[in-house]
Amino acid sequence: MPRNAQAQLYILQNNPSQVGIVSEYSTKGELINANFITGLSDPVQIAVSDNALFVTNNEGGTVGKYDATTGGAINAGFITGLYVPWALAVSGSSLFVGDYSPHTENNYIIGKYDAVTGATINASFITGPSFPTQIAILGNKLFVSTATPENGRDVYTVAKYDATSGALIKAKLIKGANLLAARGDTLFGQVNDGSVSRYDAATGKVLTPGFIPYLKTPISLAVLGNRVFVAKYLKDTVAKYDSTTGALINPRFITGTMTYPVNIAVTSTK
Repeated sequence: MPRNAQAQLYILQNNPSQVGIVSEYSTKGELINANFITGLSDPVQIAVSDNALFVTNNEGGTVGKYDATTGGAINAGFITGLYVPWALAVSGSSLFVGDYSPHTENNYIIGKYDAVTGATINASFITGPSFPTQIAILGNKLFVSTATPENGRDVYTVAKYDATSGALIKAKLIKGANLLAARGDTLFGQVNDGSVSRYDAATGKVLTPGFIPYLKTPISLAVLGNRVFVAKYLKDTVAKYDSTTGALINPRFITGTMTYPVNIAVTSTK
C-alpha cells in the first residue's frame, strides 16, 4: 500500500513470548506495513520525533533507534546498559528514559540522553522512590507518572519537572491518574475507574472528568489534531475519539491486523 502523505500511526505489539514488532498505519486506519520493525525484545513503549522512532526493550536493557520512514535500524542498541527501561519521551535533541537502577538509593530513575547521538547527558537526571510508568513533555516541562503499590493495587501520581535542569516543580500535580499523553496545554490520564480524564498541565486541575468513559486496561493513547487514538490491549483494536468532546468516532478504527498492542505513537503531519 502506498505511503500516506499526511501522518502515520505506529503500533507497538508485544506477544506473550515477548517478541515484539511495530506496525505502521495511516491515520485513516489503513495498514501500511504490518512488520515495519521486527525482532524487538520485550518492548514496552515507543516515541517518535521527526524521522526517528525510539523503542524501549526490557530484554537486554536497551533503547533502539529506527528510521520512521523505512523502519530500518539506525542503531538497535542506541542506548545500552539499562536494567528495566520502560517509560520514554523525546523532544528535540533530548530523549528521556525511565528505568530501574539498583545503583541508586531509590532504585528508580529517569535518564536524559542526546536523541541524535545517544550520548548520556545525565543517567540519573531524576531519581525517585516510585516506578515511572509514563513520561510526557510540553515545552520546557517534563511530566512523570509513577506507580506506588498500596493495599494490593497501584496508586498513580503525576509529578512536574523542569525539562532542562530536572528540578522538581510539583511532586503531586495530579493524584490518582496514570499519564497517557500530553498535547498543547492538556494532559490525558487514566483514573482508577478506567476512564480517561483531561487535566490542565499548568495547575493539574481536572478539565473534563470521564472525558473518555471506562476502558479496559492496559491502554495507550496518542493525540493528533482533533483526534485521539486509543490502543486496547485486551481487544487487539485501536479506537478513535474526538479530542475536543471525547465522543467516540469509531470503536474499531483498526482491528484484525494486530495482536497485543501495548503502545501507540503518531507523527506530526509531514
